[in-house]
Amino acid sequence: MIEVKLLVDCIDYDSVVDLLMPVVGDKLQAKGGIVGKIGGKKEKLTKMAHKLLGKVSQEKKDQTIVDLATKKQAMIVEKVSAVAAKKGIGVQICDISVRKI
Repeated sequence: MIEVKLLVDCIDYDSVVDLLMPVVGDKLQAKGGIVGKIGGKKEKLTKMAHKLLGKVSQEKKDQTIVDLATKKQAMIVEKVSAVAAKKGIGVQICDISVRKI
């Protein structure tokens, strides 16, 4: 078994917002009702997310990523394994852990 360690710094959270908010908007829109109407206004939703992001400390942003990655650990392992398989790389990802240092 091999352990691979990646240290990540200087995450461009605005780019993350730009990438994720259309997906979030689609999921909200699919729910219908008032939430669906909010999800349909993707540009406005993205602007609101950027504004909120600007008010959050770097420490809190980083901790949120750690918490989210920990919560979605199984999905991340599955997705990384799928990307490797798609690229023709035979590998079994056993675990992914994330912590704030």
